[in-house]
Amino acid sequence: MIFRFTRLRRNLIRSSNQPACYSRQNTVYQILAAALVLFAIPACQQKMAKQPYYRPYAESEFFNDHLSVRPYEEGTIHRTQYLLDNPLATGVTPEVRLEQAKMEGKFNVPLDKINQALPGAPNNPANFVTAFPFEITPADLKRGQERYQIYCIECHGPLGNGKGKIAERGYLKPTSYHTIAMEPNEVPESGDLPKGYSRGFFRWNIKIPLREVPVGYIFEVITKGYGGMPDHAAQIPAIDRWRIIAYVRTLQLSRFAEENKKIGSNNLPTKPEQPGNPKSKDQLGKNIEQEDTKGQPVVRGGK
Repeated sequence: MIFRFTRLRRNLIRSSNQPACYSRQNTVYQILAAALVLFAIPACQQKMAKQPYYRPYAESEFFNDHLSVRPYEEGTIHRTQYLLDNPLATGVTPEVRLEQAKMEGKFNVPLDKINQALPGAPNNPANFVTAFPFEITPADLKRGQERYQIYCIECHGPLGNGKGKIAERGYLKPTSYHTIAMEPNEVPESGDLPKGYSRGFFRWNIKIPLREVPVGYIFEVITKGYGGMPDHAAQIPAIDRWRIIAYVRTLQLSRFAEENKKIGSNNLPTKPEQPGNPKSKDQLGKNIEQEDTKGQPVVRGGK
């Protein structure tokens, strides 16, 4: 033990007596070794962490046409995309859809921007379907109410009378869904348009209450927008747009029932048939009917 300690002490003394140049040389070696390690660390990164890619529309030498953005294979659609002939995807009639297809997408503009030369303009109620493309169930109504409270209530209000928070802050007030006031302090419509009437049809000199417009017209307004209302096609899936419309119909029918009770009528008048759409009776879902179940209106498929 004493021998080992003496040897260690001797080595320490010898290292302390080494020349300064030898110590500096050791330091240089240490710095070089550290630098080598630092340069070697990035080389350990996997190639998958930074794969080669093309910027949008950059030229490619791999393909014969030198296009890095490859075209879709024929018939490819998005997993949530509906085809043009799918009743869920549009609110216009098949005849109008056929005319729109010939326009190569020029019809996909807000309804207030459509002139009379383009198909699908609200210049005739017969341009729009009057039936839902599927049977409306209580679950659909519940979903429609939830979506309405997310996307619509801020402008149209919880009662559908256009008294949402957005309108209260000075923005354009939406048309009421109802032809009578829902609250005592409601502001009447300006101009010649009566309360609760469609602005889209009125633009073509057609006066029709929103309660009586075809459901397809409301779908087109939600999809493409109208006036101060932006389009909601990107935010709301097509099937949820139909569910929102079903919930709006319940708001209208419930208030319409109260309106008729005030004037002494026990039965709701039947919804008038829209002209020029004879095939609507044969479609799945049919027109909206109103059932009084425990005092609550229910929207469902009917005759």
